[in-house]
Order: sequence, then C-alpha cells, then structure tokens
Amino acid sequence: MDKETLEALKGSIKKWERIIYENGQDRGVNNCPLCNLFYYQIPRCMECPVCKKTDRRKCKGTPYMDWFEYQEEFGRNIPNVIFDEESKELAQKELDFLKSLLPEREPTDE
Repeated sequence: MDKETLEALKGSIKKWERIIYENGQDRGVNNCPLCNLFYYQIPRCMECPVCKKTDRRKCKGTPYMDWFEYQEEFGRNIPNVIFDEESKELAQKELDFLKSLLPEREPTDE
C-alpha cells in the first residue's frame, strides 16, 4: 500500500471514529477519504483497498452496506448518524473492517 492510500485509509478510519465517538456524520463518498481518492477513477474504485479486499466496487460486500441499508430503513429523517444501539454496532463493524485493512508495516520511501 502506498503512502497516499494509507493516509486515505487512516482518514476513513478517523471518519468512522468520529461517527461512533463524536456524533459525526456519514455522507458517503462526500466525506470518505478513500472515496475521494478512488471513487472517481476509471474504472471506479478498482485500486481502493476496500475493493481489493472484497473484489467488489462501491463498498459492496462490506459492513458499510448493512449500515447504509439500516440508515435507509430506520433513519429516514435523520442524517447518517448513530441514533440507536443497532446503528452504533453497525458503525463499529465498519470501523473494525477498515482497521483490518491497515498494513502490518508502514510504507517506506524506498
């Protein structure tokens, strides 16, 4: 994983930490550092570490889809935030998934 991708991954992890611990919001691709880096590339998402892990684009096959569907079903008039224990659990699963993508070692300039 190159440094730019690692920084984006760490930024996405921080986004989910803010959602869980600081009442942050999920605005999908609009506030996801990984999406900012990979979503608009052609072909879409293919170099994203999420896509590389799942072999699926647009975060399909990840805990994010459960979070998104729960927000759609039960949080219609609420921005994508934690509003109950179920949404908190789903957000935590997404955070854990993203953390699992971190490399064991930091990339070097060499």
